[in-house]
Amino acid sequence: MNPRASISTYNTRLQLAHKRESDIMSDFDFMGDEFNPAAAAAENTGGDDFAPLPKGTYRVRIVEADIEDMKRGGKQLKMRMDVEGPTHAGRVVFERIALLNPRSEQNQQIGRALFGELCLACGLDSKPNKMGDLLGHVVDAKLKIEKSKDPQYDDKNRTVAFAKASGAMAPAAGGGGFNDDDIPF
Repeated sequence: MNPRASISTYNTRLQLAHKRESDIMSDFDFMGDEFNPAAAAAENTGGDDFAPLPKGTYRVRIVEADIEDMKRGGKQLKMRMDVEGPTHAGRVVFERIALLNPRSEQNQQIGRALFGELCLACGLDSKPNKMGDLLGHVVDAKLKIEKSKDPQYDDKNRTVAFAKASGAMAPAAGGGGFNDDDIPF
């Protein structure tokens, strides 16, 4: 028996079975027949959920962190922080902090100073061992609005300082943030 023929036969049977299933019911039947994509799109108010947050201090939770290569050499910490308050809860702030920049010592010094504040705000008195040491911590982030130099891009938030959140909740995973060993797989 030709293996290619059996794969082809299997794929044909799978497509026919899917076609019969799709003839019976659409994945979107729950919306009813009256749904009109053009009319629904016209109702989109285009909210400003992507506009930068106003300048100020916000309580944020670090939910993602990773080290990535910078385009022109060096390393940076890339983070996602979810705003918890005092206003704009649920919004997201993204930040990149230069940790190693062979092309600009000043940029590296600024980045390391901000990273030092972040570590202290997370209760770390030394360099973290792994990303999980940062994840889950709640800190106060002082944000400003950085004007875009390129008209094709919007203005964005930039974190200018971190501080320990007074009265903040403990990290999500006990003690030092997220621990890979807690995952059962």
